Amino acid sequence: MIKKSDVKQDKRTNTTVNRFNYRLTLFTFTSFIWIHEGFYSNSNIKRVPKWIAEFITPMGLAHWIMQYGSRQIGQGVMIATNSFTHEDCVFLVNILTEKFGLRTSVIKGGKFNQWKISIWK
Repeated sequence: MIKKSDVKQDKRTNTTVNRFNYRLTLFTFTSFIWIHEGFYSNSNIKRVPKWIAEFITPMGLAHWIMQYGSRQIGQGVMIATNSFTHEDCVFLVNILTEKFGLRTSVIKGGKFNQWKISIWK
């Protein structure tokens, strides 16, 4: 990590302010390439890999909902899956129903060809 100091003039208070910028150097792990290849084919279009069912655990579902979910008053929970096709969303809904016994459905996401997963209350 590189720390760089910079002195700027604050226009609102007309004072000098020290600011610090950080530059991060990150590592790339080639052992995780198979995960990227599972979600992205040669065309850079995101898809749901067929092996995802074994990785959707109760903890994984909780993280998924925390990242992309929202509570809908009177309706249950929505999971934003806007970048997936309708077929991929149906595949995910079937996994959630089979593994956890949840009542789920695929609904329109508000824009053309975008879909959300609804978990009923």
